Amino acid sequence: MLPRDHRLRARARFRAVQSRGRRFAGRYVVARALQSRPGSPARIGFSVSEKIGEAVVRNRIKRRLREAARRCLPTLMSGWDVAVTARPSAVDAPFERLCEDVGRALRSVCTGEERKRGCAEQS
Repeated sequence: MLPRDHRLRARARFRAVQSRGRRFAGRYVVARALQSRPGSPARIGFSVSEKIGEAVVRNRIKRRLREAARRCLPTLMSGWDVAVTARPSAVDAPFERLCEDVGRALRSVCTGEERKRGCAEQS
């Protein structure tokens, strides 16, 4: 589970990230990121559409996405709010591939120095 201070929970902020954030589209996820206050911990929120499946399927995808993001936290730059949206292909994705895609997404929405210090790929 993601630590409480790394969760993007406020609906208004989540919407702001989705509407104004930088976008990365991967095979299994779409990520958008918006800079927040400098020095604040990176916060990540997740969204899984009802189009993807029933509640059991959506919750399983969210759990897998949270774990993939949690593995990236030690190397993630502070000061970013990130909204991660699952694609339908995430349902059948092997966990290792999902981790790679989430890591790539978290790295790509950052710029310059942040890109070099992004999440290490999981092998």
